[in-house]
Amino acid sequence: MERVKYSYQREVIKDYLLNTKTHPTVESIYENLKKRYPELSLATVYRNVKSLCEEGTVIVLKTGDKKVHYDGNVNYHTHFICNKCGKIIDLFLEEPSLDELNKLNLSVERQITTYYGLCDKCKK
Repeated sequence: MERVKYSYQREVIKDYLLNTKTHPTVESIYENLKKRYPELSLATVYRNVKSLCEEGTVIVLKTGDKKVHYDGNVNYHTHFICNKCGKIIDLFLEEPSLDELNKLNLSVERQITTYYGLCDKCKK
């Protein structure tokens, strides 16, 4: 794998994604970081988020709002997305056993599970 050249913008974006629970879009990342880093451009955010996704540092979430959201927490967890309001909730459920896959001599590199439905607020 090609080593990515260090840039402080990339580190700022990565740090922002690691420390937010909002599952932002690129536009939202840009708006939040632009306040502290006025030299940051939207194109830079797009380019760096794409790079972070390609290296597996960021998870891509496609939701019902037809926007792409991002999650900097790559530790095992699943997501619940409300079909009505679009809220994204992290679910830290017990990790499933990989014994069956191991018995088939398969090596899992990434697993993504997303649940769709109505959140508590939208059910009322």
